[in-house]
Amino acid sequence: GLLGEIAPLATGTWGEVTRLWPQFVGHVQQLVLLLKSGARTSLKAPALFVGSVGSLGPPNAVGTVLGSAKSSLSSPALPDKGRIFLKHNGLHLVLEIDHDDPIGKSSLGGIKDITVEAALTAILDMEDSVAAVDADDKARVYANICGVFRGTLEAPFVKDGKS
Repeated sequence: GLLGEIAPLATGTWGEVTRLWPQFVGHVQQLVLLLKSGARTSLKAPALFVGSVGSLGPPNAVGTVLGSAKSSLSSPALPDKGRIFLKHNGLHLVLEIDHDDPIGKSSLGGIKDITVEAALTAILDMEDSVAAVDADDKARVYANICGVFRGTLEAPFVKDGKS
């Protein structure tokens, strides 16, 4: 799936994740994921994790060690609601976690939504697509494009004798 391609796990798959939370490993915060088998894993590239907000914690709400084999608790001591922020190729992904939400209940890991930041790229060719061949024409076209990007472009017109 999408998460497996963008943020693969060190072991297991996102479909096996039952809980996820941030944890300090040394001085660096990493994402810890609990699999349905009880094993814990991390992101294959831990640097993809850039932060979190909300109430996300280990099932026993006590500090745990990344890499420990099993977790014996199935019901969390903390409510599992919050957001996990990942960054891939300079763009962010926000994982919305809420086991109480109808959509979150249908997901083993409680993921109710994923927001993906999109990049916008535009190629502007001022010679072929518009009649802008000299410097003055190009300057006018670039000024209009800047107005579009900034949201400041105005184009007055007359309709029924009114402007």
